[in-house]
Amino acid sequence: MLENLLGYWGGKPTAGLAHAGEELKKAATTATAATAEDVEGYRNDRHAIHLAIEEGIYSNHGRHKGPVQTAVGYLDDCIDAALKERYRLSNDKVKSSLGYFALALATAGFDDEDTTGTQMGQFLGEWRGGGF
Repeated sequence: MLENLLGYWGGKPTAGLAHAGEELKKAATTATAATAEDVEGYRNDRHAIHLAIEEGIYSNHGRHKGPVQTAVGYLDDCIDAALKERYRLSNDKVKSSLGYFALALATAGFDDEDTTGTQMGQFLGEWRGGGF
């Protein structure tokens, strides 16, 4: 049975991240586990898989947003975990769910992690003469 990739990260996931992990696991289970030969092929095509998932994230969420850039930074770790669990990375649903999972890591994260944005975005005080 394929495992949820959340086990590769420590901490208590938020509801959003837990949902993304479950959706990814469902997609991987539906696609069935990859064979050892498949996994070796994915290792050889790793760059192409990374680019395909990255492009999927960009097409849905844009290229220049902070969370998207952070999610793309998580992709290598997500792909490594997916390979260890023998996820079928040739399946489009698995690839899109893996991108969603990486985005959830960047935006929802874990209960003990702050993923809410910049200091400016969280500023609650006064800013003399400020305004945009």
